[in-house]
Amino acid sequence: MLYFAYGSNLDWAQMHQRCPSARFISVAKLPDHKLAFTRKSITRGCGVADVIPQPNAEVWGAVFEIDERDIGSLDKSEGFSPGRVQNSYTREERHVLTDGDTEKPLAAVIYIAQKENQPPLPNAEYKALIVEGAKFWHLPPHYVAELEKIEVAGTNANPALGEQMANKTVQMTTDQYRHFVAVQYLNASNALFEGLKTQQGKNSFHFMTTLRSFIEYTRRGIWFLAWATDQQLRAAQKLTFQRPGSPSLEKMDMMINDALGDGKVSHLMNPIKEINNEPFLHLLHALTHGNPISVRMVSFGVDKMFQTDKLLMRAETDLNLFRVLLYRRMLGEQLTNLWKTLGPIHNEPETMKANAMIAAKLVKDAGLADSLPS
Repeated sequence: MLYFAYGSNLDWAQMHQRCPSARFISVAKLPDHKLAFTRKSITRGCGVADVIPQPNAEVWGAVFEIDERDIGSLDKSEGFSPGRVQNSYTREERHVLTDGDTEKPLAAVIYIAQKENQPPLPNAEYKALIVEGAKFWHLPPHYVAELEKIEVAGTNANPALGEQMANKTVQMTTDQYRHFVAVQYLNASNALFEGLKTQQGKNSFHFMTTLRSFIEYTRRGIWFLAWATDQQLRAAQKLTFQRPGSPSLEKMDMMINDALGDGKVSHLMNPIKEINNEPFLHLLHALTHGNPISVRMVSFGVDKMFQTDKLLMRAETDLNLFRVLLYRRMLGEQLTNLWKTLGPIHNEPETMKANAMIAAKLVKDAGLADSLPS
């Protein structure tokens, strides 16, 4: 089923939680309708989104493909049950325009609210789900601007956009350099990943030593992108092997996991029972630097100790996490929102791959890069 999301389901974290099978298809426009808030949600305690007919108006949203097994879950979240007399929303089919192109109509399911008299305004939290979701899927700027003007309960003030832009301008040079440093790490990570693909199943020793470098480059690159202070960033070009300028690999991995909602843990420190329960990361260090324990590992058989096919899949997923973070930051999206979005999906290889492809395309379409790995 194709589903057109225009309200809070634009928030990818919410959408994926409700429908794990959801796959992004395209942005689309519902012509001759406008966005309105026509009923109160008991759960949210505020007005919630609806579309109502209005000539020459438009509502933009995202089209998702959803497996049949998730339709019931989506219906439930929208307060709809087929055959029930009283529903919060009804599920109907409408024709939307892919990318707003009149020559690319698409039949999609849409939920229409049962109107109420004098519904309340949306609250700030609900509005943020719509606005940030619209930015995430890169709906047209003029439409996002209209969404930002939505009045919320308790205030009629809009954000001081001029002040926000001024702050961005002051930091622009630093941000550009931050992205430049991260791109250098991403390029190295991409090269190492190509080596992993070549070595997997052929030379496990080379695979594992390359994996050690790959883990280092991805974590360090994300750290520079997300946490390095301006001073640490400016010092990046002067760093040496003895003074890498960033925390330990275990610490960086822990910071990333914590940001993704997994807690302050590093799975790199998981014990490997075949070698005295030594932490995984320590064994990678041993193989790379020729520690005596590495001789025992080679004698035992590196291919018997590690499932390199699964490690390759994990590496690709980590690489796509790095790509999405960097590309979306290049597009101006906030890290706090990105961590929230990626938290529920960062362990899902195909979902992360799709998100990396989407982000790469958006960066290219924005003219920020001629070619990007995705």
